[in-house]
Amino acid sequence: MKCKRCDTVNEHDSIFCKKCGKKIELNTYCVKCNKKLNDDEIFCTQCGIENVEVIDLESNNKKNAGVALLIIVVITLFLSFITFAVNNI
Repeated sequence: MKCKRCDTVNEHDSIFCKKCGKKIELNTYCVKCNKKLNDDEIFCTQCGIENVEVIDLESNNKKNAGVALLIIVVITLFLSFITFAVNNI
């Protein structure tokens, strides 16, 4: 997470900046329509849904990208193994 005050990159689960001590604000979005929410908003002003569990899309996207890369590597290795096995029969 990047601090908005001093631009220091902090750990993804940090609550306060390790350099300046400012509370790190999450980029929270509505779980239904993905509208960016302020930290104090419980109800979305776009669709009206209550956002009890807000999500941090930046963290989720980074996690999803890592998982997708791992899946691609595993599939590539599997296909290479199958190709090698078929060619050596």
